[in-house]
Amino acid sequence: MPPALASLRSLQVLTISQNGLVRGEIPPGIGDLTSLLRLDLSYNSLSGPVPSQIGQLKSLVGLDLSYNSLSGAIPSRLGELRQLQKLDLSSNNLTAGIPDAVANLTSLTFLALSNNGLTGRFPPGISGLRSLQYLIMDSNPMGVPLPSELGSLARLQELRLAGSGYSGPIPDAFGQLASLTTLSLQDNNLTGPIPAALSRLGRMYHLNLSNNALGGAVPFDRAFLRRLGGNLDLSGNSGLCLDDRSALRGIGACRGGGDGGTPMSSSARTSSGSRGVRGSLVGAACVAVCCLLALNEHALY
Repeated sequence: MPPALASLRSLQVLTISQNGLVRGEIPPGIGDLTSLLRLDLSYNSLSGPVPSQIGQLKSLVGLDLSYNSLSGAIPSRLGELRQLQKLDLSSNNLTAGIPDAVANLTSLTFLALSNNGLTGRFPPGISGLRSLQYLIMDSNPMGVPLPSELGSLARLQELRLAGSGYSGPIPDAFGQLASLTTLSLQDNNLTGPIPAALSRLGRMYHLNLSNNALGGAVPFDRAFLRRLGGNLDLSGNSGLCLDDRSALRGIGACRGGGDGGTPMSSSARTSSGSRGVRGSLVGAACVAVCCLLALNEHALY
């Protein structure tokens, strides 16, 4: 990027995207463009760090540096961009943790940090991002429990945290996300039951909890299954089962050795480990979750 860009002091929108010929580092002089409202350098071959001088762009409402080869830590000075509504740093080589200063971006509606090397916890105070509608952080080696504070983000519509090594239970507080339409938590190390409160999220239409270590009875009723249809994926959780005393009884779900799926093994039903059914469910007639996913639309009605 030419350093001469720094002389364009009245520039409000700078978009140089989807151009693989743009290489090298983002010049520190980018911070001199103090009239900028939107900066989009996505889909290029930029390398080096995210310059901390971007924190000088106090009027910025949109920052997109996604799909480059930027490295190093996210500069804490980005937390000074109090007008920022969109921050997309996804698909780079960023490392270290998410700076605590991100919690200062109270105007954010869109935050995407997926496909990086970010680790550690979410910033304290993230529950203060009350305008946030999209939180996309797939494919980072976070390796921590999911924070219950995310349940305070009342406007959140999409929460995508797949493939990031999250452990422990799905917080019950996620059942408070009344605006949520999409929840993607697949390919993590989550344990425990599926919170029953998720079934009460009336706007949900896409739920993927596959390939974790969840266990216990699936809490979803007939109406929830009907609404999600093929957008529900619970596969790869061998400890999950359907209790036939639930509202699902009598809709044609396979059980035992019935058609449509493989029944859970005896050891899976009685194990007390993280992938097993909890003791209170041992006496219930359970159905393999793969059978649920095999039900067609006609069976649900």
